[in-house]
Amino acid sequence: HRLLLPHAGQCRDTLRRFCLAPCRMQVRQPPPTRSRERSCSPSNPYTSASLGRPGNISSHIPTQVVNGIRSPDTKRARFAMASSDTEGSDIGMPARPVPLVKLGQSIPTEDLESLKATLEADSAVRDRVTPLAKDGLLAIDHAIHCYHCGQYEEAETKMIIADEHVVATLDGVESSPNPSYLRWHPEISKALEKFILGKNLSCFLLNGSLPPRTHFARFKDEEYLLGMIGLCHELNRYSVGRASVGDAASVVICCDLVAGLFQQFLAFDMRNGNLRRRYDSVKYCVRRLEDLLYELSLTGAFDAAARTVPAKNMMSVLLDDFAAMVEAMQIYDNTREEMIKRTRDVQKVAKQAIFSLHRGDLKVAEQKLSETQGIAVKVYKELIVNNPTLRSGSFSGAVEEYAEARLFQLWLQEDGVIIGPSHATFAGLDMQPHEYLGALADFTGEVGRYAVQSAVKRDETAVHKSLAAVLTVQRLWMDMNPGGKLGKKEGEVKQNVTKLEHVVYELSLVKATGRKVQASSLTSVGGTDDGGGMEQE
Repeated sequence: HRLLLPHAGQCRDTLRRFCLAPCRMQVRQPPPTRSRERSCSPSNPYTSASLGRPGNISSHIPTQVVNGIRSPDTKRARFAMASSDTEGSDIGMPARPVPLVKLGQSIPTEDLESLKATLEADSAVRDRVTPLAKDGLLAIDHAIHCYHCGQYEEAETKMIIADEHVVATLDGVESSPNPSYLRWHPEISKALEKFILGKNLSCFLLNGSLPPRTHFARFKDEEYLLGMIGLCHELNRYSVGRASVGDAASVVICCDLVAGLFQQFLAFDMRNGNLRRRYDSVKYCVRRLEDLLYELSLTGAFDAAARTVPAKNMMSVLLDDFAAMVEAMQIYDNTREEMIKRTRDVQKVAKQAIFSLHRGDLKVAEQKLSETQGIAVKVYKELIVNNPTLRSGSFSGAVEEYAEARLFQLWLQEDGVIIGPSHATFAGLDMQPHEYLGALADFTGEVGRYAVQSAVKRDETAVHKSLAAVLTVQRLWMDMNPGGKLGKKEGEVKQNVTKLEHVVYELSLVKATGRKVQASSLTSVGGTDDGGGMEQE
């Protein structure tokens, strides 16, 4: 402060002249005097005694004359700055990125084309069917609204439109490469459920009856039951409207019908899921209808002696259908329980095989993977072939775990080769595209673990090999662009790439220090037994 404060005024004036010089050049100035000519020469305003000293940035800015006015040439100035950067100025151009590793060997071309074709066909069917389901659902909602408003002709017209859209939706779903997976799409399943509801409500209001189960032969039992549960809620709404005008007889019919349906639902041993949650709401419909009857009984508006005759006639048509559905769902649930128990072994042994691979015990890993493959093929032939809807869930997850283990094993043994879904080790499982791609994404996580273990031992070659494999999977994923539920896996792959790039960077830091790198005490991760070993790792 003591040194600079006496010269503050002089510094301020100098900076002001430097900052305002470009602005002065844009305005015509009178002929300069001798003193002004020394401070700012019109011929070269940036090379005066005060501003044009060697090394000043202003000396590098070219000028131009437009309409007699001299001003900075911004385009030439930018080009001059860029050129000076390449010539070694203080502000340099950023270097172009150099690949850390070369991409590894991808899956065979035939498998790649097959996966793309299957995914594109599935996507095309989904894109074609989903709008049909939405239009059908909209028509059904419109029809139900018209029924409650008493506009029966318009409601029937909308139901005809809905019938056409739902039939087209079912045709599209059945032509899909994976119909069981597409059928449970939210828009499609809701449209099928609402269609059953609308048809039953239409028959109830117009004919005083309910159609038999055979009228919905193309629908699954669960879809039919969900539609009947929805009918109970619509009958509750209808009863409130009829009770408002004193029509106790219609309320009695609805109450007995809903109570009869609820009694049939009690025969099912429903597992936890959407159907079980929706079924629990039927008892509240029964209670609400009974409350309506109690409130109407205070006015003496109905004859209790004749209350059950119409409802008994309607339920008699459905008794045999419900008994058949109870038996079929019981067989299905027993098969499902057996499948879950057996596929649990597939998943457990596959995880043990992956752990053995990380510990370097390739022989034990091969034994476990052979055992896993045998169990999975047997479950597929005995249970899944006859019940395709059982594939999604436990079995699909077990197959994905097995595929992940095989990918990791053969990648280790065959020097970075990534096998495709048509490999011999997947024979007999009918590997689905989403199962293989899910396993491929999880495979990058195992490669990341292997890279960290290699980095502990300062094995730079193995780390680079791991990064190349993960980058290859990421490129493959971009080419596929599966979307849907697999979209979450894309984030995991990207995260694994980032982690491995950081591992490579950290190894480069160790190498740049020039220190002698001692071999890690972990010459092999873990031991040879199947249990334990995680603490040592």
